[in-house]
Amino acid sequence: MAAPFTHAQLAAKLVTEFCLPAINNKVQGALPMKGHVLEEADRKAALGAQALPWEKGGFTVVYPIDRHGVYLDMGGAVSRVFFTGADCDRGLQLLETSLKAAYPQAKQTEDKARPETKGMRARAYRIELDPARLASVEVAYPAPGAQGADRKFIVWVHAAVRQDVLNDVMKRFPPEQAN
Repeated sequence: MAAPFTHAQLAAKLVTEFCLPAINNKVQGALPMKGHVLEEADRKAALGAQALPWEKGGFTVVYPIDRHGVYLDMGGAVSRVFFTGADCDRGLQLLETSLKAAYPQAKQTEDKARPETKGMRARAYRIELDPARLASVEVAYPAPGAQGADRKFIVWVHAAVRQDVLNDVMKRFPPEQAN
């Protein structure tokens, strides 16, 4: 039985229908397909294979499209969606189309070569989610002609609270002073 999505389609859906709405608690419906939560050792290995930092306390779900699958990793204020090979050359286009449809206020802030990763490019977006919250979305995608290990697609979704909102909260609820 064929998977209901390609890797790039599922990655775009996870970012726009789960990771971004989760920041301001507006996830609707169910995830697009059933995934499997990885045990801690498998999570560490999956993140390590992509040179992504492992943080205790998060979780990783793999969506088995083929022997590689699409991974969703969440920990703290950062979510990551990633996969290798497959249709990663279509990942940026599908993600951007999905972002623009779901978040027309998204602004591209950067597009450049990734000096730390040969054969990869990086693009970034800033998305105002509501008056108090925003997100930055960073995408690492293969440069045209990338081969082998350079054929991967990684999205980082960073949640943030506006500094003015944070300052207001700190004024209303100041931390206790140490003696």
